[in-house]
Amino acid sequence: MTMKKHRVDYDYSEYLGKDYLKTQKLPKKASTIVANHQAWIDSLVLIYNVFPGFAATIETSKVPVLNVLINSLQSIYISRGGTDQQRQENLDEIVQRQKQVEADPRYPPICIYAEGTQTNGTSLLHFKKGAFAGLNTVQPVILKYKWNKLAPSWEGMPFVAHSTFMVMFGKFHVDVHVLPPFKPNDHLYETHKDQGKEKWEIFAWATRDVMCKFGGFQKATQSNSEKILYKNFMSGKTDELTYAGKTWIAKPMHKKRAPRKESATKKTE
Repeated sequence: MTMKKHRVDYDYSEYLGKDYLKTQKLPKKASTIVANHQAWIDSLVLIYNVFPGFAATIETSKVPVLNVLINSLQSIYISRGGTDQQRQENLDEIVQRQKQVEADPRYPPICIYAEGTQTNGTSLLHFKKGAFAGLNTVQPVILKYKWNKLAPSWEGMPFVAHSTFMVMFGKFHVDVHVLPPFKPNDHLYETHKDQGKEKWEIFAWATRDVMCKFGGFQKATQSNSEKILYKNFMSGKTDELTYAGKTWIAKPMHKKRAPRKESATKKTE
């Protein structure tokens, strides 16, 4: 694998107004890295290039070795789904860390994959609330992969198989594009108020729009739950997929074992 980091001078005047560079007051460090998520190797690429902590799922705290790496980066753990109270606690945890980073630059920024899942590098899903709830400065980072035989995106192949093939055949290059810090302002909320009912929604829309335009991504409308249905179908966990009024059926990838017959000796007992 090879990689190259690019510092990009991107103009945000479409969103923040023509004089935003003169009026904005940025913190010493952007508290949050917002990145697209294409491959399981993304986190290693980001650690090498921008050295962030992560908003990691609570399940990863139980994974040997990985939990040591996550903890050493001063990451935070959040739970997926849950009750309204648990989701609010997640948001509070993220906002608190954002404030800590902006107040004390010795903290590493936290990286949030705002789509909430992996995609295949062609599109971006709608961004979730976590990175934007506190209306704090974010820094978009766009990962663009080039590969030969094996795509780095994990689209259904079991993880162990994909990671093994990546080592064997995965000759690829990744460009890491680091855009300037993006701090929302009143011009954004007023000019683009049609993009959301709440400020965080407008902020999330603008960040996604920037990343789509620079990265050449399409704007996907599918939900994360729909993506899981597709992944289960492609990996053979389910044999039928229904989406947008169409149904696809595939033969099972793995034959189910027939129940074992009782031996004649056992029957006569």
